[in-house]
Amino acid sequence: MSKPSRKPRHWKEIQELVVANGKSLPYNEEKFSLGHLIDAAISQIKDEVEEICDGADKQLQIEKKMVELKEIWATSSFEFAMWKSRDIPVLKAFGVVIEDLEEAQLLLQTLLSVRHVAPFRGDVQKFLTMLSDTADTLEMWVKVQMLWTSLESVFLGT
Repeated sequence: MSKPSRKPRHWKEIQELVVANGKSLPYNEEKFSLGHLIDAAISQIKDEVEEICDGADKQLQIEKKMVELKEIWATSSFEFAMWKSRDIPVLKAFGVVIEDLEEAQLLLQTLLSVRHVAPFRGDVQKFLTMLSDTADTLEMWVKVQMLWTSLESVFLGT
């Protein structure tokens, strides 16, 4: 119960179970100890507490995945190359970025289907929307770039 995955929200859930049994659990006091857990007869609600603790571990995993994804996309960048001998930059090596976007979106959709995502649902949905918008914009950009590069000589008469 002392793992770092145990957040105040989990202790609050445990507190609600203890109070329902007519006891109290001063989990947020400085002198909180094992004795308080014994006095609260926590062993009577062992299964429920274990479920809360397992959920906390799974939520920590979700939280870590979100942090990892956000770090990856915060540092990702596009590469450009000059088109022919002109001073016109065009996007290059975008296939990898598109694949990475699709993988990240799939991971986020998977996270949304996990029942322990509740505390992070809004953040996960927001990040998924942002990545989806980015993928749509990138797709449009690539289409326009491909059309322009194939028709550029027609417009310039070269």
